[in-house]
Amino acid sequence: GDVGGLKTLQKRWTTFLKAQLVCENPLTGARYNILRDMFTLQRDPGSRSSTRFYGLFTSQWERDEVSAVCAYNLQDVSQALAGFYKEVKRDCNKPVYPEPALYPRPGACLTSSLKAEGFPNSLSLPDKVLTFVRDHPLMEQPVQARPLLEMKGTKYIKIAVSLAPLRLTSSEFNSTPILYLGTDQGELHRAVEVGERVMLIEETVLFPSEEPIHNIQLDQVRGGLVLLLL
Repeated sequence: GDVGGLKTLQKRWTTFLKAQLVCENPLTGARYNILRDMFTLQRDPGSRSSTRFYGLFTSQWERDEVSAVCAYNLQDVSQALAGFYKEVKRDCNKPVYPEPALYPRPGACLTSSLKAEGFPNSLSLPDKVLTFVRDHPLMEQPVQARPLLEMKGTKYIKIAVSLAPLRLTSSEFNSTPILYLGTDQGELHRAVEVGERVMLIEETVLFPSEEPIHNIQLDQVRGGLVLLLL
């Protein structure tokens, strides 16, 4: 239903909201601010609410090469996008975190209930709603996570994640994520996610010379998983 606005945001996104992704170790203060790659996985296949986003980060502040993996839940992303809008404070009388009394909510997707209320697409949105979201695309609340994995001396540039059967009866899910991490020197690291940490279980040198892994593609076939490396 997003086809742009009638007057404001013509032929542009009206549902474009942004929230900062924070990958930070609260114990050491190490913060990773350069996003190298991202992979989306449903912990429970077919369940949208179980979606997780695995981000591969490096840091511009570290002298030595260091990489980190942070995972973000869909609920945390949705909460940030439903929070306060960020605004630059230009004078003392202007609120820093405005919460507009506008309907529908600026930047929100047009749900079936909104369409039933007379908003069939974005062309029917009030101009005040479109003007506000044009001027306030950034949310105040970031999406925060602590690293599942931190590796010094290694530069990861690609990530892919699959699910493997899990036999622990105490787990919420019947599978566990397996991470495939490609380095800039042609190595493939395989790791397993256990609780709030990731354990490295295998390191494989793929090429005779130090060549970066540009792409990792997972393909589910009968009887197992095919891993394509480019």
